[in-house]
Amino acid sequence: MLELFIKELISSANPFQYKTLCLHPTGKSVKFLLKLILISYIVFLFLFVPKLFEIPSYLQEKISHVSQVDINGTFDMREPVFIPDKNPWLVVDTSGNYSDVKTARIIFTKEEIKYRTLKSFEEIKYSELKNVKEKSPEIAGLLSFFALFILPSFIFIGYFILFLKYFLWAFVFGTATFLLLDLTTFSIAYKKVLNASTFALVLVVPIEIILLAINHNYLLPIFDIFKIPFYAVTLLIYVILYLFGLVALIHDSKTKTNIEI
Repeated sequence: MLELFIKELISSANPFQYKTLCLHPTGKSVKFLLKLILISYIVFLFLFVPKLFEIPSYLQEKISHVSQVDINGTFDMREPVFIPDKNPWLVVDTSGNYSDVKTARIIFTKEEIKYRTLKSFEEIKYSELKNVKEKSPEIAGLLSFFALFILPSFIFIGYFILFLKYFLWAFVFGTATFLLLDLTTFSIAYKKVLNASTFALVLVVPIEIILLAINHNYLLPIFDIFKIPFYAVTLLIYVILYLFGLVALIHDSKTKTNIEI
């Protein structure tokens, strides 16, 4: 499986191989895109790990700009709320009777917030939140915990957004190209054009995703669509690779037509 992916990777980087590569069903090119994004995303996450350790100091610096926080109001409950019901990781309890902290990671009580760290349970009383500057390390620690706690969800969402971006990229370019070519004498099967537009992302995907962990400004951002950036450098790389791939497909199509005649 890995060997097949490597072959596809090498072939997709050579537009003159598209005449063979694009004969496969469209589903194969989509699977290739999924694998390419996944591998690039794993590299990105690996490079991004050191930045996770900077979260507490970053949050503490931001919190230092806040002078005071006023928290008013009370809430009472008839019984604790467990999420999920079995082996809960989140507990909301104002009675103070809940004491089982074997599975719970966050506990909201009537007077404080308790959360589990790697070493022990930390707690911050609501009344202490008023003294933001004095308690900035503790508050930053709590916010960092929340950030890391929801990180797996963001990782999954991030992968989905990236796939959606590049899938739509390939679909839009492929469909537009097919419609334009269909008006000329260089008409090519839609499957081949869509496959070509997908395989032409072979350099764009790893460059963009990996540089997100370093500095994506090197790619020269030009515009955003729904907060998703597009870059001049990778767009140029894509257009060049895609156009050469189309030329190879058109030449192959014309050659076969002449042979049949």
